[in-house]
Amino acid sequence: MDLGQLNDVQKAVLKQFREAVKDCKLPEQDDTYLLRWLIARDFDLVKSEKMLRDAMKWRNQYKINTILDDYNPPEVFAKYFSAGYTGADKLNSKLMITRFGAMDLRGMLLSAKKRDYAMTVIHLVERGIVDARNNNATKFKRSPDSIFQMTVIFDMAGFSMHHITYKPALETTLQLVQIYEAKYPEILRCIFVINAPKIFSVLYSMVNMGGEVPRSYYLDCKPDTTHKKFITISRGSKEQLDIQITQAGSILKWDFHSEEGDLAFAVYRKVDNELIAIVPRDRLECDMSPEKGFFVYQQFREAVKDCQLPDSDDVYLLRWLVARDFDLAKAEKMLRNSVEWRRQYKIDAMIKDYKAPEVLTKYFSAGHIGVDKHSSYLMVVRYGATDLKGILQSVKKKDYVMYVIELVERSITMVRNNQAKYKRSPDAINQACVIFDMAGFSMRHVTYKPALESALQLVQFYEANYPEFLRRVNMGGEVPRSYYLNCRPDTNYKKYLSISQGSKEQLEFQVKEANSVLKWDFQSEEGDIAFAVYRKKNGELIPVVPHDRVDCQMSSEEGEIDCEYAGLCKYPY
Repeated sequence: MDLGQLNDVQKAVLKQFREAVKDCKLPEQDDTYLLRWLIARDFDLVKSEKMLRDAMKWRNQYKINTILDDYNPPEVFAKYFSAGYTGADKLNSKLMITRFGAMDLRGMLLSAKKRDYAMTVIHLVERGIVDARNNNATKFKRSPDSIFQMTVIFDMAGFSMHHITYKPALETTLQLVQIYEAKYPEILRCIFVINAPKIFSVLYSMVNMGGEVPRSYYLDCKPDTTHKKFITISRGSKEQLDIQITQAGSILKWDFHSEEGDLAFAVYRKVDNELIAIVPRDRLECDMSPEKGFFVYQQFREAVKDCQLPDSDDVYLLRWLVARDFDLAKAEKMLRNSVEWRRQYKIDAMIKDYKAPEVLTKYFSAGHIGVDKHSSYLMVVRYGATDLKGILQSVKKKDYVMYVIELVERSITMVRNNQAKYKRSPDAINQACVIFDMAGFSMRHVTYKPALESALQLVQFYEANYPEFLRRVNMGGEVPRSYYLNCRPDTNYKKYLSISQGSKEQLEFQVKEANSVLKWDFQSEEGDIAFAVYRKKNGELIPVVPHDRVDCQMSSEEGEIDCEYAGLCKYPY
């Protein structure tokens, strides 16, 4: 939309908007910049102002206005992050090419922090905006009154499953999509996908569509510190933890990691001053991935024996434990929530009782075609040929969601009734493989809000109620190991805090030296968190980061401030 296309009502709203945000320090002062925020919120003045002020707060917090001068991306991104600008498209939108298929996301994220990856992408976007603004504004706009936009070409040559099965890459992609949508509204004109392989998994189909990374990939990215003891061991030293077991049948867990090299580890039970080995002493390689241990399968079967399950065999229970890394409490909660969901929506009787609207049976193009080479149930979805907007203008979103769930339930029933055909072995978990045919894919698939909302809801249902049903393959990485960092969080100079729902906690830090950097990183399992940072001076708390409720259930909230003065800082949660 151009300024010349506004009607009288929209022009009046633009004038009011300009007056409402005149106190904001904006990166651009012209009306076309203000217009993009109004368009993003359908010319709702209140929502547009909130969106813009949140974005300005974010730019100030992360110093985005000076990112081109002050931030230098790590060398690994300069060498291996394959994206750049190549000119303009036929509508004068700035043109970017991303060689997504050729990028080793796993290797890059093993070589740098997730925040550096996000900041590198933001740096690239800001460079494109500044270049268009300062060097040749007329070259990258249809007219002086039009909004500056970009076109992105994703080259998928070389794409494989390792692009979508590495958890940190999914988490960071989701965070980038959220930043892009909230801080750069209406800047994306079009996306083109070239050299796309025939097989697209459901997760990858969501990457370019925004915000549909399954929750199981990012809710558990923060360590659970409840009932845990932490210990840091220097090289060459020995330490011992004593745990008093107060109740028989308790579960003892361990989780440790070294920066480099192996660790000697054992577990003993003390009886009359004698140490009886429970886990024999051994040296464990744990510099590349953490070493975890406990056994909960029998406890899990006993804990859920009262549940009415659609499958009663051991492999069905196993999928819930696998989905929650064998955490008994989380696996039980996940299964019980799913059992309640099935009861509430009558999923067990769906195949018999649910009658899909005619438009879905005629125009939703998906179906079963056999098995893959691993004996997994094989389904094809002609996603590019599906008119999602037309379907969702013809039926309720609930019907669309329920129809997809019915397809999943039919596939599970078919697998259950013919296990010799659809299982690698009697002890294997039943799984499915999905082929997404993207022929005909266009912007209509990513710009219709009800379609995105329904897709996100489906992914959440799928991850919460059909764990481990989608077969995954991890292909590894190619970034040289000389770039790799320790994949575990650096606990030096850090304090950890777990907060239960509805409670309040406060962390205090003594800043001993002026110009120190104070950082925070937190996440909630569900809902938002109230957060602030204060500096204590003469008994008075002076706000440094104003009190605000932060939505951090989808991705972790990270931030930092430069402490100009020595003194006491408080973090109330």
